[in-house]
Formats: sequence, C-alpha cells, structure tokens
Amino acid sequence: MPKKPSKQPAVNIQRLSEQRLLDAKIVGKSNDRLPYLATIAAAIGVLLGGGILGYLIFSRNPAEPNLTPDQVVPVSSQQPSETGATEQPTSSPAVVEPEVVIQEVEILVTPTGFLNVRSGPGTNFAQIGRASPGESYELVSQDQSRGWLQIRLSPDTTGWVSKQYARIK
Repeated sequence: MPKKPSKQPAVNIQRLSEQRLLDAKIVGKSNDRLPYLATIAAAIGVLLGGGILGYLIFSRNPAEPNLTPDQVVPVSSQQPSETGATEQPTSSPAVVEPEVVIQEVEILVTPTGFLNVRSGPGTNFAQIGRASPGESYELVSQDQSRGWLQIRLSPDTTGWVSKQYARIK
C-alpha cells in the first residue's frame, strides 16, 4: 500500500527570511508621522499666535521717543583769594528760565465736517475722539515723516490728527 502524502502547509521560505531580517521596531508603522506633524503644527501655531499678539500690543502702544530736555548746570564762579582759599559767592546766580512757546493747532474744514483724533500717528490707530473745524488745541509734538500732529485734548489726554486737515498757528 502506498503511503498517503500528508498534508502539510506550504512554507514560504522567502517570506520567513524577510520577516526575520526586518524588525518591527526598526521599520516603524506608517502612522508614526502623525505625532511629528502634530508637534510641528503646534509649534507653528504658538509662533504665529505670539507674533499676532505682539503686533496687537505694540501697534496700539507704540514706543514714545525720549522727549526729556537736556539739563544745563551753571558753572561756579569761585575765584581763589590772596590766601589761596576760595571765596563763596554772596548770592546764588540767577537761573534764567527759557520762554516756553505754546503752539496751537487749528482744525480746518474737512469733507466729513469733523476730524478723527487717533491714539497714534496713523489711520491704523484707534479713534479716541473727534475735533470740529475751527477748534484750537495745544500742539504737543509732530511726526514729520507721516504728517501727523499730536494735540492735547485735556490735561491728561493727547491724541493725533492728520496734518492735512490742521494748521499750526
């Protein structure tokens, strides 16, 4: 009697050798890029958010130039006496205060009948009030490069108006 061939599963030797050579830890899975891409997207979001926040903060509150005047210290006129000791002046020298000239800004006629007063020298700054034609305000400073004038609205409030619709008296 002939022997019946036993049914053994076919073994694919090439597949087994490839599986042993490729370790799953080395090859990695196809979805391993997702955490990497999420980290990159989060970093970009943080940078953009910080940039936008910084722009909003500094566009509304631009850095003011240092407008402090120079201080002049008078030179002492002490002269040595015959004995070599210095004599003290009998009266203090008079301090001459410079005359402060306050310039005024007159608002001119505008197409809208009023002039917007802004928080900074440009139309991109917030509107903080309105000035009517014919009104005069104290001039605080000028932005020659942009063509804007800073005026005093009240003792503690200043604003900016376009030089196009204002005249310095």
